[in-house]
Amino acid sequence: MAVADLADPAGPTGGEVQLDRRLNWSGKAVYDLGNPRRLASMYETVA
Repeated sequence: MAVADLADPAGPTGGEVQLDRRLNWSGKAVYDLGNPRRLASMYETVA
């Protein structure tokens, strides 16, 4: 699925997200999206 406008991304920006081990096998698969670094890291992982 492509994003129509990169200035208007859609996706979670709050709470916690746990990624499947296939996407993040490092053991830090739970992301606190209230932390800007973890938010960016989660989106880098799934991009």
